[in-house]
Amino acid sequence: MGLNDDGVPSETDGRSPIRSEEFRPGATDPLHVVTDLLASELESSPLELNPPLGRVVDWDAVVTLLGRSGETGTVEFVRFTYGDYEVEIRGSGSVFLFQNSE
Repeated sequence: MGLNDDGVPSETDGRSPIRSEEFRPGATDPLHVVTDLLASELESSPLELNPPLGRVVDWDAVVTLLGRSGETGTVEFVRFTYGDYEVEIRGSGSVFLFQNSE
C-alpha cells in the first residue's frame, strides 16, 4: 500500500482526499493534525468537535499501532470513521480526510 504520484494513498479506489496534512512522526502528535483537519472541515473549533474525537477512536491504540517516537509501529496506517468523514493516519507522517462513501 503506497502513495501514487500525487501523494494520495493508492488504495483509495480513486477517491481524492478533501483535506490532507503532513506531520513529523515522533515530533508532532498526529492527534492535533486530525483534530485541526476535522475542525477546519466542519468550520468549528477543535475544542467544539461533537462528538469529541476521544469518544470515536482510542487514541492510545492508534499511537501503539503506528509506533511511538523512535519506534516502528505494527501497521502502516490507521483508518476510522468520524461522522460523514473517513480519517486515515499514516505512520510515515500523513493524515488524509475523505468524504465517507457509505
